[in-house]
Amino acid sequence: MEKEKETSICQRQWLLDDVMPLMLQQLQDHLQQCLYILSFQSKADALPLSSAKNETIKGVITLKGLYINSAELQIKSTHNAESIKVSIDSQTPYFLEQTQQGKNYIGLATRHLQTFQGALTKQSALQLLDTISHHVGRARLSLLSSATTLFPYKVCHSKSFSPPLRQDLVIEFYIQDVCVVCNVYWLDYSTRMNKFSTETPVYVYPFYSVFYLIHLSIHRWMYKSMNLDH
Repeated sequence: MEKEKETSICQRQWLLDDVMPLMLQQLQDHLQQCLYILSFQSKADALPLSSAKNETIKGVITLKGLYINSAELQIKSTHNAESIKVSIDSQTPYFLEQTQQGKNYIGLATRHLQTFQGALTKQSALQLLDTISHHVGRARLSLLSSATTLFPYKVCHSKSFSPPLRQDLVIEFYIQDVCVVCNVYWLDYSTRMNKFSTETPVYVYPFYSVFYLIHLSIHRWMYKSMNLDH
């Protein structure tokens, strides 16, 4: 029994002295990667919105950091056969608020990790990982939309579009899970609001998968740390 306890203490010290510093550096690298993607990375991709069931929207967008900084959309009216073309240019980019929230939480996690001082003990390591896990978890949640964060509960960025949108047309972009989604609403003031949503993702954001991997790493090492204390 005494030998097992001694072995456990040695294993825990090895984890704290040799494994944890490397793991924390890897976490910091991942967090920095997330901040870079959220702030600077550009991505142009086609909107895969045309299908046999939904011909409402066709187009392409360009993403850069927190913004859709350009877009060319063709929208088919539900009132008649006409197609409406609208665009977004870099002078009036479309702000994706969820990415700013995610960036804020990742920034908090990064600063907490960078400013950590003192020796690593089981308690301090668990507290550090728990705090980072909390911030990363909040960043992940910021990329999950709910009905209350979308139109009509939220005012859409109509000034980003050119030419100005008609009064009976609303276009909004948001992030859901790992996808950027585009919703188009045709408003009928005499009856009710018609809503048309994309059925396939516009673009898969890579930073969400990074959040997930960071979470897995944190909880794996927290589990190891807790189970080495006998």
